[in-house]
Amino acid sequence: MKFATTLAAGFVAAMAACLSASPASAAFILSFDENGNGCLENSDHNCTTPVVGTLEADPTGRVAGDVLVYQLPETVTTGDVGVGDFGTNTLSDVLTFTNANGDTSGAFDGDLMIFYSELGGSDLADTGFPDQAFTIFVTENADGSFTYSPFPNVYVGSSPEGVPEPLTLSLFGAGLVGAAALRRRKAMST
Repeated sequence: MKFATTLAAGFVAAMAACLSASPASAAFILSFDENGNGCLENSDHNCTTPVVGTLEADPTGRVAGDVLVYQLPETVTTGDVGVGDFGTNTLSDVLTFTNANGDTSGAFDGDLMIFYSELGGSDLADTGFPDQAFTIFVTENADGSFTYSPFPNVYVGSSPEGVPEPLTLSLFGAGLVGAAALRRRKAMST
């Protein structure tokens, strides 16, 4: 699983303020994936400090069992962000910013991020979603990465690639046709 380094977000700007870091917080960039691999990055997107997500009981109590939790370096306002699949915007991941008490109201600061994802995979975040609607929504890029950037912090996530996108399949097919043509041409010239 690779970390995304592109910064493209499609979230509702008017709602971004409700999850922004508290004014005293320093800016940080957190890259992470559904297997718990994470890293605090500098502005050049070079890893400076590894951050490991751990499986813990859901502090919010909204999903039964353990969820993938990351400890954030600074406190942020609590709340949720939905992540939609590329091309369909079907919910595929959820980021929840919370505290040890499980607050998600936006009324408190928290230093935890929970990464929920679809059921069915073998990744640590594959625990299902909290049952609710999401007013802040970002969209995955074609490679399965996504970026959520409430000023001043940036969260760059990577989801596993599911079914290949049609463009990927087309390029793969074109490569096979080209390889076959070269092989045939080589066979005819000998």
